Amino acid sequence: MVLQRPTNTELEQIQQRKFNVFISPFIILITLVIIAVIYYANHRMNEQKISEVKISDAYITEISTLKVIIENFSLNKSKKDINLQSLADTLLQIPYIHRVFPSINHDGQLIVEVEEKHIIARLISESSHKYYISDDGAILPYKQISFKHHIPTIYGLNSEKDKNRIEEALKLIKLISEYRDASLLPYIAIINFREKDNIEFIINNNSRIILGKLDNIMDKIDKLFAYIQLKNQNRKYFSKVLDLRWRDIIVES
Repeated sequence: MVLQRPTNTELEQIQQRKFNVFISPFIILITLVIIAVIYYANHRMNEQKISEVKISDAYITEISTLKVIIENFSLNKSKKDINLQSLADTLLQIPYIHRVFPSINHDGQLIVEVEEKHIIARLISESSHKYYISDDGAILPYKQISFKHHIPTIYGLNSEKDKNRIEEALKLIKLISEYRDASLLPYIAIINFREKDNIEFIINNNSRIILGKLDNIMDKIDKLFAYIQLKNQNRKYFSKVLDLRWRDIIVES
Protein backbone atom coordinates (compact mmCIF):
# COMPACT_ATOMS: atom_id res chain seq x y z
CA MET A 1 0.00 0.00 0.00
CA VAL A 2 1.31 3.39 -1.00
CA LEU A 3 0.88 6.15 1.59
CA GLN A 4 -0.24 9.44 0.12
CA ARG A 5 1.27 12.68 1.32
CA PRO A 6 -1.39 14.93 2.98
CA THR A 7 -2.43 17.90 0.94
CA ASN A 8 -1.75 21.42 2.16
CA THR A 9 -5.41 21.85 3.08
CA GLU A 10 -5.37 18.66 5.17
CA LEU A 11 -2.18 19.80 6.90
CA GLU A 12 -3.79 23.12 7.76
CA GLN A 13 -6.85 21.36 9.19
CA ILE A 14 -4.66 19.08 11.31
CA GLN A 15 -2.71 22.06 12.66
CA GLN A 16 -5.95 23.93 13.37
CA ARG A 17 -7.31 20.98 15.38
CA LYS A 18 -4.08 20.78 17.38
CA PHE A 19 -4.27 24.53 18.04
CA ASN A 20 -7.91 24.27 19.13
CA VAL A 21 -7.10 21.42 21.50
CA PHE A 22 -4.38 23.59 23.02
CA ILE A 23 -6.21 26.91 23.14
CA SER A 24 -9.69 25.82 24.25
CA PRO A 25 -8.78 25.06 27.88
CA PHE A 26 -6.87 28.35 28.00
CA ILE A 27 -9.92 30.31 26.83
CA ILE A 28 -12.11 28.51 29.34
CA LEU A 29 -9.65 29.32 32.12
CA ILE A 30 -9.49 33.01 31.17
CA THR A 31 -13.30 33.18 31.02
CA LEU A 32 -13.62 31.62 34.48
CA VAL A 33 -11.06 34.07 35.89
CA ILE A 34 -12.96 37.04 34.43
CA ILE A 35 -16.26 35.75 35.82
CA ALA A 36 -14.66 35.26 39.24
CA VAL A 37 -13.21 38.79 39.23
CA ILE A 38 -16.56 40.33 38.24
CA TYR A 39 -18.39 38.30 40.87
CA TYR A 40 -15.91 39.27 43.55
CA ALA A 41 -16.04 42.94 42.59
CA ASN A 42 -19.85 42.96 42.61
CA HIS A 43 -19.97 41.07 45.88
CA ARG A 44 -17.50 43.47 47.46
CA MET A 45 -19.45 46.47 46.10
CA ASN A 46 -22.72 45.11 47.44
CA GLU A 47 -21.18 44.45 50.83
CA GLN A 48 -19.70 47.97 50.95
CA LYS A 49 -21.20 50.07 53.73
CA ILE A 50 -22.81 53.45 53.11
CA SER A 51 -20.14 55.88 54.21
CA GLU A 52 -21.79 59.24 53.61
CA VAL A 53 -25.15 60.80 52.83
CA LYS A 54 -25.48 63.73 50.44
CA ILE A 55 -28.74 65.67 50.11
CA SER A 56 -29.61 68.21 47.45
CA ASP A 57 -30.75 71.69 48.52
CA ALA A 58 -34.15 72.00 50.16
CA TYR A 59 -35.32 75.34 51.51
CA ILE A 60 -38.72 74.32 52.96
CA THR A 61 -37.91 70.98 54.57
CA GLU A 62 -35.09 71.16 57.09
CA ILE A 63 -31.95 69.42 55.85
CA SER A 64 -31.34 68.15 59.38
CA THR A 65 -34.74 66.41 59.37
CA LEU A 66 -34.02 64.78 56.02
CA LYS A 67 -30.56 63.70 57.14
CA VAL A 68 -31.81 62.01 60.31
CA ILE A 69 -34.43 60.04 58.36
CA ILE A 70 -31.99 59.01 55.64
CA GLU A 71 -29.14 58.10 58.01
CA ASN A 72 -31.44 56.04 60.22
CA PHE A 73 -32.59 54.23 57.10
CA SER A 74 -29.21 53.59 55.53
CA LEU A 75 -26.03 54.48 57.39
CA ASN A 76 -23.66 51.54 58.04
CA LYS A 77 -25.87 49.23 56.01
CA SER A 78 -24.60 47.31 53.00
CA LYS A 79 -25.67 48.54 49.59
CA LYS A 80 -27.56 45.33 48.94
CA ASP A 81 -29.61 45.85 52.11
CA ILE A 82 -30.90 49.28 51.10
CA ASN A 83 -34.22 49.52 49.32
CA LEU A 84 -34.08 52.85 47.50
CA GLN A 85 -37.78 52.77 46.62
CA SER A 86 -38.70 52.26 50.26
CA LEU A 87 -36.49 55.21 51.20
CA ALA A 88 -38.18 57.40 48.57
CA ASP A 89 -41.65 56.34 49.81
CA THR A 90 -40.66 57.26 53.38
CA LEU A 91 -39.46 60.73 52.37
CA LEU A 92 -42.57 61.36 50.24
CA GLN A 93 -44.62 61.24 53.44
CA ILE A 94 -43.18 64.66 54.28
CA PRO A 95 -45.91 67.01 52.99
CA TYR A 96 -43.59 69.53 51.31
CA ILE A 97 -41.75 66.96 49.18
CA HIS A 98 -42.91 66.37 45.61
CA ARG A 99 -40.36 63.87 44.24
CA VAL A 100 -37.29 61.98 45.51
CA PHE A 101 -34.40 60.57 43.47
CA PRO A 102 -32.10 58.35 45.61
CA SER A 103 -28.98 56.67 44.22
CA ILE A 104 -25.75 55.05 45.45
CA ASN A 105 -22.43 55.76 43.74
CA HIS A 106 -19.32 53.55 43.55
CA ASP A 107 -17.72 55.28 46.54
CA GLY A 108 -20.48 54.20 48.90
CA GLN A 109 -22.19 57.56 49.02
CA LEU A 110 -25.97 57.67 49.20
CA ILE A 111 -27.12 60.66 47.16
CA VAL A 112 -30.69 61.86 47.62
CA GLU A 113 -32.06 64.53 45.30
CA VAL A 114 -35.20 66.14 46.69
CA GLU A 115 -37.70 68.13 44.66
CA GLU A 116 -40.02 70.13 46.87
CA LYS A 117 -43.55 71.24 46.06
CA HIS A 118 -43.87 74.72 44.58
CA ILE A 119 -45.89 76.88 46.94
CA ILE A 120 -47.88 79.58 45.14
CA ALA A 121 -50.09 81.06 47.88
CA ARG A 122 -50.61 81.47 51.59
CA LEU A 123 -54.14 80.65 52.80
CA ILE A 124 -55.67 82.18 55.93
CA SER A 125 -59.05 80.62 56.62
CA GLU A 126 -62.12 82.25 58.16
CA SER A 127 -61.11 80.68 61.48
CA SER A 128 -57.62 82.27 61.09
CA HIS A 129 -55.87 78.94 60.50
CA LYS A 130 -52.89 79.25 58.16
CA TYR A 131 -51.91 76.94 55.32
CA TYR A 132 -50.01 76.94 52.06
CA ILE A 133 -51.27 75.97 48.61
CA SER A 134 -48.90 74.30 46.16
CA ASP A 135 -49.24 74.46 42.39
CA ASP A 136 -50.70 70.94 42.33
CA GLY A 137 -53.55 72.06 44.62
CA ALA A 138 -52.24 70.43 47.80
CA ILE A 139 -53.06 72.15 51.11
CA LEU A 140 -49.86 72.14 53.16
CA PRO A 141 -49.25 72.84 56.85
CA TYR A 142 -48.05 76.33 57.67
CA LYS A 143 -44.55 77.12 58.91
CA GLN A 144 -42.28 80.15 58.78
CA ILE A 145 -40.51 80.09 55.41
CA SER A 146 -38.27 82.66 53.72
CA PHE A 147 -39.54 82.34 50.18
CA LYS A 148 -37.37 82.93 47.14
CA HIS A 149 -40.41 84.16 45.23
CA HIS A 150 -43.44 86.35 45.96
CA ILE A 151 -46.62 84.59 47.08
CA PRO A 152 -49.98 86.30 47.65
CA THR A 153 -52.22 85.64 50.64
CA ILE A 154 -55.75 84.31 50.16
CA TYR A 155 -58.53 85.22 52.60
CA GLY A 156 -62.08 83.97 52.90
CA LEU A 157 -61.70 80.27 52.11
CA ASN A 158 -61.87 77.21 54.33
CA SER A 159 -59.39 74.46 53.47
CA GLU A 160 -61.98 71.70 53.98
CA LYS A 161 -65.34 73.23 52.95
CA ASP A 162 -64.34 75.39 49.99
CA LYS A 163 -62.42 72.97 47.79
CA ASN A 164 -64.17 74.17 44.62
CA ARG A 165 -63.33 77.79 45.36
CA ILE A 166 -59.77 76.81 46.22
CA GLU A 167 -59.62 75.34 42.71
CA GLU A 168 -60.78 78.72 41.40
CA ALA A 169 -58.11 80.46 43.45
CA LEU A 170 -55.49 78.06 42.14
CA LYS A 171 -56.44 78.76 38.51
CA LEU A 172 -56.44 82.52 39.17
CA ILE A 173 -52.98 82.48 40.78
CA LYS A 174 -51.56 80.34 37.98
CA LEU A 175 -53.00 82.78 35.47
CA ILE A 176 -51.41 85.74 37.27
CA SER A 177 -48.12 83.88 37.66
CA GLU A 178 -47.90 83.19 33.93
CA TYR A 179 -49.13 86.60 32.81
CA ARG A 180 -46.44 88.71 31.08
CA ASP A 181 -43.61 86.60 32.56
CA ALA A 182 -45.03 87.00 36.08
CA SER A 183 -44.65 90.80 35.90
CA LEU A 184 -48.08 91.31 37.53
CA LEU A 185 -47.67 88.81 40.39
CA PRO A 186 -45.40 90.97 42.65
CA TYR A 187 -48.14 93.61 42.88
CA ILE A 188 -50.77 91.21 44.23
CA ALA A 189 -50.55 91.13 48.04
CA ILE A 190 -54.00 89.73 48.90
CA ILE A 191 -56.72 87.82 47.05
CA ASN A 192 -60.02 88.12 48.89
CA PHE A 193 -62.76 85.48 48.44
CA ARG A 194 -64.91 86.61 51.38
CA GLU A 195 -67.87 87.59 49.20
CA LYS A 196 -69.39 84.73 47.23
CA ASP A 197 -69.66 86.39 43.81
CA ASN A 198 -66.96 88.99 44.18
CA ILE A 199 -63.21 88.41 44.11
CA GLU A 200 -60.93 91.26 45.09
CA PHE A 201 -57.21 91.99 44.99
CA ILE A 202 -55.33 94.17 47.40
CA ILE A 203 -52.20 95.40 45.66
CA ASN A 204 -49.06 96.49 47.46
CA ASN A 205 -50.06 100.12 47.96
CA ASN A 206 -53.34 99.01 49.60
CA SER A 207 -55.49 99.78 46.56
CA ARG A 208 -58.60 97.62 46.44
CA ILE A 209 -59.22 95.97 43.04
CA ILE A 210 -62.78 94.69 42.48
CA LEU A 211 -62.88 91.84 39.97
CA GLY A 212 -66.35 90.46 40.58
CA LYS A 213 -66.76 86.95 39.17
CA LEU A 214 -64.11 85.15 37.15
CA ASP A 215 -66.02 85.86 33.94
CA ASN A 216 -63.83 87.63 31.35
CA ILE A 217 -60.95 87.43 33.79
CA MET A 218 -58.29 87.97 31.11
CA ASP A 219 -59.88 91.29 30.10
CA LYS A 220 -59.86 92.39 33.74
CA ILE A 221 -56.24 91.39 34.22
CA ASP A 222 -55.25 93.20 31.02
CA LYS A 223 -56.95 96.37 32.27
CA LEU A 224 -55.28 96.11 35.67
CA PHE A 225 -51.83 95.61 34.14
CA ALA A 226 -52.31 98.56 31.76
CA TYR A 227 -53.49 100.74 34.68
CA ILE A 228 -50.45 99.82 36.81
CA GLN A 229 -48.07 100.54 33.92
CA LEU A 230 -49.68 103.91 33.24
CA LYS A 231 -49.52 104.99 36.88
CA ASN A 232 -45.90 103.86 37.20
CA GLN A 233 -44.86 105.72 34.03
CA ASN A 234 -46.55 108.93 35.14
CA ARG A 235 -45.49 108.47 38.77
CA LYS A 236 -49.03 109.02 39.95
CA TYR A 237 -50.76 107.61 42.99
CA PHE A 238 -53.08 104.67 42.58
CA SER A 239 -56.76 105.17 43.35
CA LYS A 240 -58.00 103.62 46.55
CA VAL A 241 -60.61 101.54 44.72
CA LEU A 242 -60.60 100.21 41.14
CA ASP A 243 -63.72 98.51 39.85
CA LEU A 244 -62.90 96.24 36.88
CA ARG A 245 -66.30 94.61 36.56
CA TRP A 246 -67.33 96.72 33.56
CA ARG A 247 -66.21 95.60 30.13
CA ASP A 248 -64.76 98.80 28.65
CA ILE A 249 -64.01 101.05 31.60
CA ILE A 250 -62.23 101.22 34.93
CA VAL A 251 -64.21 102.93 37.68
CA GLU A 252 -61.91 104.75 40.11
CA SER A 253 -62.81 106.12 43.50
